[in-house]
Amino acid sequence: MNKNLRNTLIVIALLIVVFIINNISQSKYSSPELLIFDIQTESLMKFSISEASGTITLMKIDSLWEIENNDSMIVKMQQVDTFMENVINGKYDLEVTRNQKKWGKFGVSDSLGKRIQLFDDSDEVISTVTFGSNPKDYAHSYFRIDTLPAVYRTSENLYYQLNTRSNFWAELIKPDTSAVPNN
Repeated sequence: MNKNLRNTLIVIALLIVVFIINNISQSKYSSPELLIFDIQTESLMKFSISEASGTITLMKIDSLWEIENNDSMIVKMQQVDTFMENVINGKYDLEVTRNQKKWGKFGVSDSLGKRIQLFDDSDEVISTVTFGSNPKDYAHSYFRIDTLPAVYRTSENLYYQLNTRSNFWAELIKPDTSAVPNN
């Protein structure tokens, strides 16, 4: 084997070894993304979103979603699908604190946060989570599970999807004007 070929193979082998060592050392700095809620969306029959300005509850009847105590609006399925995909199947990547005194900083205190309660078909609470936001970080939301002290950072901003206004989730039923005679 000629000397140049041997030296080239040694350099390539060294580069491969350095690449492998670098990947192994870098992998400990990446954080895994975990699911916020550990439930199947099919088992979810009702959810409630509460904040200081009010509460809204959506419930599944057969295969359609309806706003509880509101029969004058039709739920926008696109909003529910987006909520299921982004919030219920949402992910988090980092625990930011276990100090309850810092809940206000991340907006997850009882007075600042938006609380989501998920219910199953027997109207039992599956999960209660309080979401919040930090004005210095618009790319993420923060949450805590029920009364546990830990606060986690979501992988993306979910806070804007936790709206308690009925017109965010539904639209008014348009009256049928075809049966009304024109005079």
